[in-house]
Amino acid sequence: CRTLTDQRSLMLEWVNSRAAELVPATREASVVSVGCGNGSFDLPVLGALRSVSPGIRYTGVEPNGALLAEFRAAANVPS
Repeated sequence: CRTLTDQRSLMLEWVNSRAAELVPATREASVVSVGCGNGSFDLPVLGALRSVSPGIRYTGVEPNGALLAEFRAAANVPS
């Protein structure tokens, strides 16, 4: 029997539990997100990664201008 799950929550839990393994604090790292939407998934992921590596670089690509504007507002990034 297959159980439906909230894949988004499971992925966020996985990133949060393994952030230190994914991005060692002593290394510089970059993240590129294609189709970042309004940031509702990417911002929590970025927060988890920055908790262990504050200097991580993030680039989000979003072709939908309205979603990109929401992302920038949520992330306090100027237009």
